[in-house]
Amino acid sequence: MNDQDTMLQAIASAGYRVIRIFIVHVADGNKGTSATGVNDIEELSIGGYDDTVLGMIDDFMLKCYDNGLKLIIALHDRYSLGTWDTDAYGSTYGDTNFYTDSTAQSQFDARINHILTHTNPNFDDRPWYDLDEVVFAFEPQNEGFGHIDFVNPSWYCDRAATIRGLLPADTSILISTGGAPISTPVHSYGNDASSQLSGAVSSATGAGKRIMYEEFGNTGDGKSSRNAGEASAANQLGVPWLAWEASLPGKPDDYEFWTDEDTWSSLAG
Repeated sequence: MNDQDTMLQAIASAGYRVIRIFIVHVADGNKGTSATGVNDIEELSIGGYDDTVLGMIDDFMLKCYDNGLKLIIALHDRYSLGTWDTDAYGSTYGDTNFYTDSTAQSQFDARINHILTHTNPNFDDRPWYDLDEVVFAFEPQNEGFGHIDFVNPSWYCDRAATIRGLLPADTSILISTGGAPISTPVHSYGNDASSQLSGAVSSATGAGKRIMYEEFGNTGDGKSSRNAGEASAANQLGVPWLAWEASLPGKPDDYEFWTDEDTWSSLAG
């Protein structure tokens, strides 16, 4: 059994039902794991789709399904726009212009269409937009506008509309961050989950949206107890959560954790 199978079985056995992945460049052996390196679908040129990673996710979807897990799929990573990596969008537009340039937005909508219409041979060659038995949500981008000004308030809603236009009317797949059906993701590394989530839940309820505490994490001394405290705060508010991040091997002094750390046992169940 390889590390991926080991991880999925452990995650499912711990009671989790949803995991989150990005479509992004991954280095070989990323974070000291046994990960196989792969390019983003638009690593070198916009529209020059390399579907290698989509084929890998096709097989990963089947493994998730066999383990009773569903996926949140982020269709891009904001930090590939020249922060921690640089794909074709980053080299062409940089970060701020990516969100304001009309051509960039049209090209990114084409990316969304390409991904969601990709067909999975493990599920009778059905397109991803139709795989609600294994896809929990599609998310246009991980942490859009992260660490820059919110230069285009309509960007998320416009991208959500592109996703919504592809989903069947009776789908159970959510659009994470806008549109309908809706799930609004909250990310925080500030250790103040209770106050932040209370406000977020109130705002979301008033807008008729759902909330997911989609990313949180801690490092160093107290990593386990702080993670457990944030999960508990989310549970008390009825907010589903995902911690950052399960990884084999873990890193006790960093955000990554695995089953041999107290962090795992404090969150699992």
